[in-house]
Amino acid sequence: MIHANDLAAPSADTRPVLPQVTLVAVDGTMNSGATQASLAHAASLVAFGRVVLFSPVAPAGGTWRENWRWVEIPPTSLKGYNQFCLARLHAYIVTSHCLTIHSDSHIVNASAWDDRWLEYDYIGAPWPPGHTGTEYRVGNSGFCLRSKRLLEATSSLPNESYVWRGKVKQSCRDDVIACVMYRAQLESLGLTFAPVEVAARFAFENPTPEAPVLDGQFGTHEFRRKRRAAAVVTG
Repeated sequence: MIHANDLAAPSADTRPVLPQVTLVAVDGTMNSGATQASLAHAASLVAFGRVVLFSPVAPAGGTWRENWRWVEIPPTSLKGYNQFCLARLHAYIVTSHCLTIHSDSHIVNASAWDDRWLEYDYIGAPWPPGHTGTEYRVGNSGFCLRSKRLLEATSSLPNESYVWRGKVKQSCRDDVIACVMYRAQLESLGLTFAPVEVAARFAFENPTPEAPVLDGQFGTHEFRRKRRAAAVVTG
């Protein structure tokens, strides 16, 4: 099982150095302690160009670093979170890419970092075949790399409701909106999504044909919770 506090940080001189990547977390709750811990753990493993936390309450405690940036946002729902990531996040990113994490997202193998991932505008753990009801399988945004170009493009997408297969949806996850519902539109602008095989080496969330287990990927999302759920089902 993976938890931020279970993973030891390497010495600073062994960390991948990524000045072109901002580490980002958006936490709309009134207690962002677990998210701060995930930020601190990720920053201990990789030297990011910037680290930014968006939350309603000012960060505190030993995990916070003076050179990180805190941006105050109002308490927000899941829909508000999705809208923020799609429509507003771009304004705060000055690097070419950002790595978005949650309280349950972790870097588990920093040495797996591949600079070629920066050639893509979006990369996240692949979904299992059939998960979205389309051929699109990349990917999950709980631990994902997005370019500023993509963030700028998604800021022009519909903000309050979305038309999907002839029906209006009032809310949807940000990854499904960008990577499935409006993917063709984004690709028509020249934006690129990582192939499934590449995404499977970047991050792990669910077992897929390309990556049946967590095995050397750079990062993971919800691994601890899903391992626990699987143990209950199979036990």
